[in-house]
Amino acid sequence: MDAHLAILGVLLMVAGVRSMVRPYELGKFDEQIDAVGSTRPVPDVEPADWKVALHRYGGAAITVAGAVSLLYGLRSVENALLPTYGIFLIFLGAPIALRPSVFAKLEEQLNAIGSKRSWSEVEPAHWKVVLTKYTGIALTGVGFGLVALGL
Repeated sequence: MDAHLAILGVLLMVAGVRSMVRPYELGKFDEQIDAVGSTRPVPDVEPADWKVALHRYGGAAITVAGAVSLLYGLRSVENALLPTYGIFLIFLGAPIALRPSVFAKLEEQLNAIGSKRSWSEVEPAHWKVVLTKYTGIALTGVGFGLVALGL
């Protein structure tokens, strides 16, 4: 059963990373599916910025859920891997928590690549900076928890 959890975790992580890396395409695909039954032409739809952000943050949540599932699956195999994953999450989350405005601006620039906005002129909203900061804090906290579980 534990091996199945590890495989499910890998599949969830792949889907989550795909959603985080290409949120604009997934948002556009959602809009095209919605446009099939309506009078709007299918190729002319554009996703709203909030849908793109929802795909990005939803992908992050799916990736974290996949990582937890993978860790529970691997826990029975070897506990030595938990601190390794914990250290990885600490090194991933700490810079995000310390410099959230940089990462929020990077996210806005990534969102602007597929749209009509200029990527060099975007500025993140304050709520995105705060959300990015708490995401970094959560990743760091999960990392410390995994290190503690593995020791």
